Amino acid sequence: MTDDIPGGEPKRGIFQRFFPDPLLGGAGLLASLIALVVYVRTVAPTVSFWDCGEFITCSHILGIPHPPGTPLYVLIGRIFALLPTASDPSLRINLFSSVSLAAATGVAFFVLARLISSWFSDKYPDVALPFAQRLTIAAGAFCGSLFMAFASTNWSNAVEAEVYGFSMFLMLLLMWLGLAWAQHREERAGDRYLVAMAYIALLSVGVHMTVFLVMPPLFLMILILSPKWRRDPRFYITGVTLFMVTVGVLDFLWAAPTWLVITGLFTLATKGDSRRRWELMFMVMLVALLGFSTHIFLPIRSQHDPAIDQNDPETFSAFQDFLDRKQYGEQSMFQRALVRRAEWSNQLGQHRRMGFWGFFDRQYGFNDALFLPIFALGLFGVGYMIRKRRAYGALFLTALLISSLGLVWYMNFADGTKYNPATDDAYLEVRDRDYFFTPAFILFGMAIGLGGAALVRFIGGGSRTWSIAGSVVIAIMPARALLANYHINDRSNNYIAYDYAYNILNSADPNAVLFTNGDNDTFPVWCLQEVYGIRKDVRVANLSLLNTPWYIRQLRDKMNVPMRLSDRDINSLIHYRLPDNSIRRIQDQMVDEILTANRWEQNINFAVTVSANSRTYQQRPLDDHLVMSGLVYRLVRDSLPNRVDLDRMKDLVLNEFKFRGLNDDAVYKDENTMRMIGNFTSTFLMITDTLRRAGRFEEAEHYALRSLDYLPDESEAYLYLTTMYADAGRKDRLDSLAARLQSSKADRDRVESAIAYSYRRVGDTTAALNMLNRVLERSPDNEPAYRTMVQFYYEAGEYDTLLAFMQDWTTRHPDDQRSRDLQTQVQNLITRLRQSAVPDTQSSTATP
Repeated sequence: MTDDIPGGEPKRGIFQRFFPDPLLGGAGLLASLIALVVYVRTVAPTVSFWDCGEFITCSHILGIPHPPGTPLYVLIGRIFALLPTASDPSLRINLFSSVSLAAATGVAFFVLARLISSWFSDKYPDVALPFAQRLTIAAGAFCGSLFMAFASTNWSNAVEAEVYGFSMFLMLLLMWLGLAWAQHREERAGDRYLVAMAYIALLSVGVHMTVFLVMPPLFLMILILSPKWRRDPRFYITGVTLFMVTVGVLDFLWAAPTWLVITGLFTLATKGDSRRRWELMFMVMLVALLGFSTHIFLPIRSQHDPAIDQNDPETFSAFQDFLDRKQYGEQSMFQRALVRRAEWSNQLGQHRRMGFWGFFDRQYGFNDALFLPIFALGLFGVGYMIRKRRAYGALFLTALLISSLGLVWYMNFADGTKYNPATDDAYLEVRDRDYFFTPAFILFGMAIGLGGAALVRFIGGGSRTWSIAGSVVIAIMPARALLANYHINDRSNNYIAYDYAYNILNSADPNAVLFTNGDNDTFPVWCLQEVYGIRKDVRVANLSLLNTPWYIRQLRDKMNVPMRLSDRDINSLIHYRLPDNSIRRIQDQMVDEILTANRWEQNINFAVTVSANSRTYQQRPLDDHLVMSGLVYRLVRDSLPNRVDLDRMKDLVLNEFKFRGLNDDAVYKDENTMRMIGNFTSTFLMITDTLRRAGRFEEAEHYALRSLDYLPDESEAYLYLTTMYADAGRKDRLDSLAARLQSSKADRDRVESAIAYSYRRVGDTTAALNMLNRVLERSPDNEPAYRTMVQFYYEAGEYDTLLAFMQDWTTRHPDDQRSRDLQTQVQNLITRLRQSAVPDTQSSTATP
């Protein structure tokens, strides 16, 4: 029974008020709820590697993270830090990303619902549409929003503290507002959507500039749909003024207030429709400045000197440099994009860590050849959208192209092939750069939903039965992405970054100055110190940041790191080139300065992640003055190579270090994680090697095997043990090691090749050959195993077998000139041996 209002419309509940079509409303909420449940089940329980530690710490203490500072993220992150949602403070902030992207999934649904609805009706939502059409709309939007939600890169942003989750929510919200404006553009209410878009756009700059990628497409859509604004220069001036925020903060901060004053004056001076337009432009600029005003947090908070205060943006010039990212170089991103730092084929293709297609084709669970039909379906959806609604299609296609091909050009990632020693630039990217392409991946995930809905409409032909069947099929398609990407994005039991930072801090000496190398041995350490209060006595000196004057001053003034430099001295520091053409970095000069000023009064430690060329003093290696102690090296006066604090190391690995989840296959470990935890293996093997050299074989073996208990997939401990057992003549131990390897994910080809060589050393040639044959059967192109086999055959004198073996190899590897040359030598050797074995039938019995 309805409760009707006399003379008015039927009274509607809250759900009906916000979701007048129950089918679309229910499906949209379901999509968002599914995403939220999955994200919460897979969210990281604590701090993760890369920027997560910095963002968690800054949210917790209201600090200033790396440029351009993300003030809005920090402020909202602080709210999540205060909510009683979890006992672990890092988890509370990780949930900010989960909630943001679950909300983004819902917004994506309603963006898609508006787009697909436009194929059937000019009204949204049109509850008068036949059920089959409404179901097609709901199924296509459901499909696209969940493909977006479970796209691998997007999912990874949802389960740890990163800016991209909230950024994607804001980007999709801008798209929704743009489509809502399109529906109401002839009404007064349409102007409100333009004002809201301006506010959200400039507000988003306080999270990440990625959101602004959608603004040019929205601007284009408005021009296509509105002749009024297309012919109005005020609209163009306002648009250019807003876009100036992407060029430089100073340009925006003079242009925006100037245009605000001009529009305000004309608003007061004009009448009629002209006044209304001036008033709208005034409101757009006003709310834009209000949105950008979150950046005022940065200089205000910096005045209070939080523990993390990157760039110290207290003055206007420092604030401007901070927002313009001057820390990363004077050259703008646009200028850098004009000179390619990699081959186009690598930037667009499958190249390691930076190739766009290499990231793209693994996003949705349909990898390699299976991806092509999905790719075609997405293209079909975009094409159908353009054919049905040109303006909406232009919005979607332009946004997709800018966030994919446009970003490939703009970001200009390095592939390592164009390294420039003069500028020390264009190394291979240090990590997978897929996260920069998150907007493209979520948009194409949505395009798959468009394609699915278009296919249902195309095939169904209006048939209710076919439409229902097709809608069910496309609605369940994202389950493939969910299942395929679950393991690699499940952080629910991943404590590795926390434990790594914990182990570094507990390796450090009391009150030590600890030199660290980069993000992964610094940000989690900051998090443990400032969020969890662990080992705050250790003063972290990050070598990368030591190239900046502001950081040097902070170490001197806030952390009491010894140095003799005045502000003037610090500001005069520059990189310079040595006679041998190497570059003497500011960080190298600062290591010299700190060590000299310290005069052996305070403990100095280097994290094991610091490279040898950074462990120097006055251009001379410090290695003979370093003692390994856990995950740090301790600087000592006396000189002696390869020293290990054995007792301290043993105590650390047995009693203090944490190794949670390292031997758990359910905990996904990417390339970076494996590289970081490889330092644990090095710690165990340093103990092992020290004990072995002291003749303590059984104890040495114990620590090597303990390493395999914690890190069963690390190859280095296996390789060390094969040599150790061969040196001791312990074939039985080689047998047990080979058996243990069968249940490991270590590099079996490499380790079994080493075991085979060790078998030969202990005299068991048969076992060696059998193992090498297994390697080559499994990996016939394994070059180390091939060359070891060649050596075996040669030393055994089995030249005919060797020649046949090599002929087979060179047939499959015609470019292996080394093998071809050796093959010729073996053939000549066989010929000589056969000739020497033939009796001399032409003796001197003949008479002259």
